Amino acid sequence: MSTALRTITGALRRTFRAAPAVAPDHRTVRLLVEAASATTLTREEHLIARTLTTTAALTVDDLLGTVSQLLYREESQRGGWSVDIGMFGPRLFAPDVARALAAGNGRLWTITPPGS
Repeated sequence: MSTALRTITGALRRTFRAAPAVAPDHRTVRLLVEAASATTLTREEHLIARTLTTTAALTVDDLLGTVSQLLYREESQRGGWSVDIGMFGPRLFAPDVARALAAGNGRLWTITPPGS
């Protein structure tokens, strides 16, 4: 099974699970200096780090939206359109980005309360 197909299949399963309503997340994410030179990053971590290098800080919601959109574009360009990812849009990738964001907190970037 191709990587794109595994990614899409897993994301589809997560998308169709009932998810509780989530309040907006206004915490701020800032890149740690060491993360910019890390070599063993997942695709999601790489895109998060790359996005944070262009801005001083972003809210969690803004970062999730931006990186999900980047992943969506990459998959569409690689042929993801042929398995109907267009029906779901970038939100298909949001759970994976959220997991990567949580996993990298304190190691690659910091997530702080609003106004900190």
